[in-house]
Amino acid sequence: MSTFPFESFIELVRFDQATKKSHRAIGKEQKALEQLQDQKKQFEQEFDALKLTVHDAQKVVDATELDMKSLDEREADIKNKIERIESPKEYSGLKKELDAVHASQHELEDTLVGVWNQLETAQRNLTQKQDDIVSKIKNAEQVFQAKQQEIEQLKKTVQENQQSRPDKLKPIPEEWLEKYEMMYKRVDDPVVEIVQGGCGGCFYPTPNHDLARLKRRALLQCNSCYRFVYDPELLPAEASSDMSE
Repeated sequence: MSTFPFESFIELVRFDQATKKSHRAIGKEQKALEQLQDQKKQFEQEFDALKLTVHDAQKVVDATELDMKSLDEREADIKNKIERIESPKEYSGLKKELDAVHASQHELEDTLVGVWNQLETAQRNLTQKQDDIVSKIKNAEQVFQAKQQEIEQLKKTVQENQQSRPDKLKPIPEEWLEKYEMMYKRVDDPVVEIVQGGCGGCFYPTPNHDLARLKRRALLQCNSCYRFVYDPELLPAEASSDMSE
């Protein structure tokens, strides 16, 4: 076997590994996008819950103040009637009614103080947390956009690789390609280096005569798992590193 097909084949494997790495990166980034969306949704829900608490507390305050206003109007009406009555019996009835209104006013005043405290607490919580939550939402949106751009770039790279791959197949013997494509569908690493005299995929020992052939840039298949095996010493250090990823 000539040196050229061997090196072309290894280059193809490196190329396919890089494409596969891009596919994995796309999947990873898409998962990160989903997590960011969930985080952003949680921040928005937290913010909405704080605003809703303020809104509900304000409604209670408004309703209580409206009840207090009604009591005040009732008190003024009773006092106005008392000023115009002449019968002691009628006065006694209005006086009891006025006392009841006063009792309700005192009770409602305590309630009003409580609901005002609740409103102030809710407003304070919203004020304290608003900037932080808004900042987290904005940051999540920025990261989301950045990752979307990364995904688009990765997809572009994958598409370019798919278009250029046929040219990389031309120098490689058809027999190698058939076996390689078959193994590529079965395992993630159809081509592995020899490690300590054995297959780097299944660790099955490689016969000495095959080890000798590998030193001459031969490309063989493991007798156990049928992966292609090669001698990493024949490749530049960075190429061997790329193949092992």
